[in-house]
Amino acid sequence: MAKQEIVILPLQALSDEAIDFPEERCSNEEELIKRTGDADVILVDPWDKVTARYLDACPSVKYVCICGTSTANVDLEELKKRNMGKSVGVIGLGALGKAIAHLALAYKMNASYFSLHRKQEWEDQGLRYADLPTVLKENDNYQAYKDVPRVMFADVVAGYTHEALERLYAKVLENIAAY
Repeated sequence: MAKQEIVILPLQALSDEAIDFPEERCSNEEELIKRTGDADVILVDPWDKVTARYLDACPSVKYVCICGTSTANVDLEELKKRNMGKSVGVIGLGALGKAIAHLALAYKMNASYFSLHRKQEWEDQGLRYADLPTVLKENDNYQAYKDVPRVMFADVVAGYTHEALERLYAKVLENIAAY
């Protein structure tokens, strides 16, 4: 089987300084701290641990981009304490909107929604209702069926095929650019 080349999308365009893409995983927290240096944004995979100790050692980090579907390696409570927990606004609670709301609540995100009809059963679970202007103003990311700025699309990217990694990098780039 031929080795597939991984294409890194133009993340470099977002920074005046060189962006480092290490080929090897960090073997421990000290190495992760050293690699991070004074970066503002970090991309972590499931093997990198983002802890209070790490964040204390890297105070310039303002945005943690999780490249995967699990947050088990990231201390979400610590991110919230440092005002780095993100919020999501769901516009419309159809099948896709409900799926995003379910994930947002499972990850303990601050989540609000706008729908033409209020959904008490979702509010009872912790999803906050707001009018559309408020949802657009108060949230870092949105899931919507209309063209709105800073949209977070709901398709889940997983696996390590060439195509999956390209899609993952494209979503990461969109999220960082929106930040």
